[in-house]
Amino acid sequence: MHDRIADWLEPVVILTLLLSSGSHPLFAQESHVERLQRAGVECLGAVPSTLDQLHLNPSERAPYVRTALVRHWMESGKVIFSKESAPGSTGLPALQYTVDRIGIDLGKIQSGRVPRIAFLGIRYVLTGPDSEVLADSRCDSSVSDTLSVELARLFQDDRFPETDVQPAERNWFKRYLQPAVVIGAAAVGTFLLFNLRSNQSDGG
Repeated sequence: MHDRIADWLEPVVILTLLLSSGSHPLFAQESHVERLQRAGVECLGAVPSTLDQLHLNPSERAPYVRTALVRHWMESGKVIFSKESAPGSTGLPALQYTVDRIGIDLGKIQSGRVPRIAFLGIRYVLTGPDSEVLADSRCDSSVSDTLSVELARLFQDDRFPETDVQPAERNWFKRYLQPAVVIGAAAVGTFLLFNLRSNQSDGG
C-alpha cells in the first residue's frame, strides 16, 4: 500500500518542483504580453539612465508595457512617480511616451510550430526639472522567434487586441484539392474535345 502511494506521489512531487522552479517548458517561452514587455524595456529602459527620480506619463495603450518599465527602473534603484502622484513629485524630470504601433504577427504553421514576430513602436519625450527637452525621439523594435501551435493559442489575451491572434492554418483546399480539381477539369475537357472531334470525323 505504501509503495503504491509513493509511486503515485513521486510524479506529483516532480511536477510541483518543475512548476515552482520555472523549469517547466511552459515557462521557457515568453507569452505575447511578456514579449511585448521586453520590447518596451529595450526601447525605453535606458532612456533615463542618469536619473535617480522620474515622473512618468505613460501611454494609455498597452498598460503592461508601463508595468514592465516601472519594474525595470525600480530594480535599477530609481524612484518612479506617476501622474496620480502627490504634488511633491512636480519639478522632477519627466518621461512621456505614446505607444503608436504594437502587435503580434503569427506566420503559417509548419511541423506543429509557428513563427512569431512581436513589434512595438513608441514615441517619447524626456524633459528635465525645468521642462527643458532632454530627448525627443521614437523607438521601433521587433523580435522574431518560433513557438508551438499550442502555446501560440494559449498566449492570446482577450483583454489586449494586439495579442488576440491565432496561427494561420494551412489551407488544405488551396494546397491540395484545388490543383487536383483544376487538373481533373482540364483532363475532362481534353477528353470531351477529342471525343467530339472523333465523332465529327466519323460522321463526316
